[in-house]
Amino acid sequence: MKCIKEGKLLAFLDDELSSDEKKLIQEHINQCDKCAGDLRLLQQRRENLMALMKDNIAKDCVVPPFKFKSQSTKHFTSNRKRKYQKIVFYVVAAAILAMMLLVLKPKTTDNYIIYSYDLTSEFDANQPIIKQEMTIHIYSNNDFSEIN
Repeated sequence: MKCIKEGKLLAFLDDELSSDEKKLIQEHINQCDKCAGDLRLLQQRRENLMALMKDNIAKDCVVPPFKFKSQSTKHFTSNRKRKYQKIVFYVVAAAILAMMLLVLKPKTTDNYIIYSYDLTSEFDANQPIIKQEMTIHIYSNNDFSEIN
């Protein structure tokens, strides 16, 4: 097992972990001297801080213990819910865009003509193109049938 991060050790000290996580961390601390030393150092810092607080805070003031509610599963479900909300949002946005493209498709009202030509004889590179024998085809955009 990898060494435990400081945040996890602090949560262990503050009794903010589930029983399964506590067991895993306790087993690791029993085997790993580095993590055990880190835990002792954090405990010592905590005790020093509490001693400083007791010296500087009025004697009749009681500092309540600070505890978090375990929100690890709730946080996970909210991320999952957010993920599904994003997916739904993108699907709806894509559907609206597709509908707009289908309904609001631009109508082409411009009339245009396409010209093409076929050379009827062999091409002579020494003559200009207007002197070559050719057939000219003219198409309109309405039905692409040949006009001429």
